[in-house]
Amino acid sequence: MEKERRRYPRAMAHWPVVLVAADGDLTGRTRDISAGGAFICCRQPLRSNERFSMALYNTPQLGRHLRVRAKVVRSDIYCNDDELMSHGMGVEFTSISEENRKLLSTLVSDYLEPAEI
Repeated sequence: MEKERRRYPRAMAHWPVVLVAADGDLTGRTRDISAGGAFICCRQPLRSNERFSMALYNTPQLGRHLRVRAKVVRSDIYCNDDELMSHGMGVEFTSISEENRKLLSTLVSDYLEPAEI
Protein backbone atom coordinates (compact mmCIF):
# COMPACT_ATOMS: atom_id res chain seq x y z
CA MET A 1 0.00 0.00 0.00
CA GLU A 2 1.36 3.43 -0.99
CA LYS A 3 2.12 5.84 1.87
CA GLU A 4 0.09 9.06 1.94
CA ARG A 5 2.42 11.97 1.12
CA ARG A 6 0.07 14.91 1.70
CA ARG A 7 1.02 17.30 4.49
CA TYR A 8 -2.43 18.89 4.75
CA PRO A 9 -5.92 17.34 4.93
CA ARG A 10 -8.14 17.85 1.89
CA ALA A 11 -11.82 18.72 1.81
CA MET A 12 -14.35 18.33 -0.97
CA ALA A 13 -14.97 21.88 -2.20
CA HIS A 14 -16.24 22.88 -5.64
CA TRP A 15 -14.85 26.39 -6.00
CA PRO A 16 -14.39 28.27 -9.31
CA VAL A 17 -10.79 28.94 -10.36
CA VAL A 18 -8.95 30.75 -13.12
CA LEU A 19 -5.56 29.39 -14.16
CA VAL A 20 -3.14 31.81 -15.81
CA ALA A 21 -0.62 29.72 -17.76
CA ALA A 22 1.93 30.39 -20.51
CA ASP A 23 -0.56 29.31 -23.22
CA GLY A 24 -3.43 31.45 -21.89
CA ASP A 25 -6.11 31.45 -19.22
CA LEU A 26 -8.28 28.46 -18.30
CA THR A 27 -11.36 28.29 -16.13
CA GLY A 28 -12.18 25.34 -13.94
CA ARG A 29 -13.25 24.35 -10.45
CA THR A 30 -11.70 22.56 -7.55
CA ARG A 31 -12.94 19.11 -6.66
CA ASP A 32 -10.95 19.06 -3.46
CA ILE A 33 -8.51 21.46 -1.86
CA SER A 34 -6.05 21.77 1.01
CA ALA A 35 -3.60 24.37 2.25
CA GLY A 36 -0.96 22.68 0.08
CA GLY A 37 -2.73 21.92 -3.19
CA ALA A 38 -5.90 21.00 -5.03
CA PHE A 39 -7.50 18.72 -7.59
CA ILE A 40 -8.89 20.83 -10.42
CA CYS A 41 -11.39 19.87 -13.13
CA CYS A 42 -11.23 21.84 -16.39
CA ARG A 43 -11.81 21.47 -20.14
CA GLN A 44 -8.14 21.02 -21.02
CA PRO A 45 -5.49 20.18 -18.39
CA LEU A 46 -2.06 21.71 -18.24
CA ARG A 47 1.06 19.57 -18.71
CA SER A 48 2.81 17.80 -15.84
CA ASN A 49 5.31 20.06 -14.06
CA GLU A 50 3.84 23.18 -15.71
CA ARG A 51 3.87 26.20 -13.41
CA PHE A 52 1.05 28.76 -13.37
CA SER A 53 -0.85 31.30 -11.30
CA MET A 54 -4.23 30.37 -9.91
CA ALA A 55 -7.03 32.49 -8.49
CA LEU A 56 -10.05 31.28 -6.53
CA TYR A 57 -13.00 33.56 -7.35
CA ASN A 58 -16.52 34.10 -6.06
CA THR A 59 -16.02 31.78 -3.13
CA PRO A 60 -18.34 32.98 -0.34
CA GLN A 61 -16.38 31.08 2.29
CA LEU A 62 -13.25 33.08 1.45
CA GLY A 63 -14.85 36.51 1.39
CA ARG A 64 -12.28 37.62 -1.20
CA HIS A 65 -10.25 36.37 -4.16
CA LEU A 66 -7.29 34.20 -3.28
CA ARG A 67 -4.20 33.98 -5.53
CA VAL A 68 -1.44 31.37 -5.43
CA ARG A 69 1.36 30.05 -7.65
CA ALA A 70 1.16 26.33 -8.38
CA LYS A 71 2.68 23.42 -10.28
CA VAL A 72 0.93 20.47 -11.95
CA VAL A 73 1.95 17.23 -10.23
CA ARG A 74 -0.53 14.91 -12.00
CA SER A 75 -2.24 15.61 -15.29
CA ASP A 76 -4.89 14.23 -17.65
CA ILE A 77 -7.00 12.54 -15.01
CA TYR A 78 -10.64 11.96 -15.90
CA CYS A 79 -13.20 13.98 -13.87
CA ASN A 80 -16.16 11.66 -14.11
CA ASP A 81 -18.39 14.03 -12.15
CA ASP A 82 -18.50 16.84 -14.72
CA GLU A 83 -19.07 16.44 -18.48
CA LEU A 84 -18.12 20.05 -19.32
CA MET A 85 -14.92 19.94 -17.31
CA SER A 86 -13.95 16.31 -17.83
CA HIS A 87 -10.17 16.68 -17.48
CA GLY A 88 -8.47 16.92 -14.15
CA MET A 89 -5.12 17.57 -12.60
CA GLY A 90 -3.52 17.54 -9.21
CA VAL A 91 -1.66 20.74 -8.35
CA GLU A 92 0.74 21.68 -5.59
CA PHE A 93 0.88 25.26 -4.32
CA THR A 94 4.44 26.51 -4.77
CA SER A 95 3.96 30.06 -3.50
CA ILE A 96 1.20 30.98 -1.09
CA SER A 97 1.23 33.62 1.62
CA GLU A 98 1.13 32.39 5.20
CA GLU A 99 -2.15 34.31 5.63
CA ASN A 100 -3.73 32.49 2.66
CA ARG A 101 -2.40 29.10 3.83
CA LYS A 102 -3.95 29.67 7.28
CA LEU A 103 -7.23 30.74 5.67
CA LEU A 104 -7.35 27.59 3.53
CA SER A 105 -6.45 25.42 6.54
CA THR A 106 -9.33 26.92 8.51
CA LEU A 107 -11.79 26.43 5.65
CA VAL A 108 -10.69 22.82 5.13
CA SER A 109 -11.10 22.17 8.88
CA ASP A 110 -14.62 23.62 8.74
CA TYR A 111 -15.46 21.32 5.83
CA LEU A 112 -14.07 18.26 7.65
CA GLU A 113 -15.73 18.88 11.03
CA PRO A 114 -19.30 17.81 10.13
CA ALA A 115 -18.07 14.59 8.52
CA GLU A 116 -16.15 13.63 11.68
CA ILE A 117 -19.10 14.05 14.08
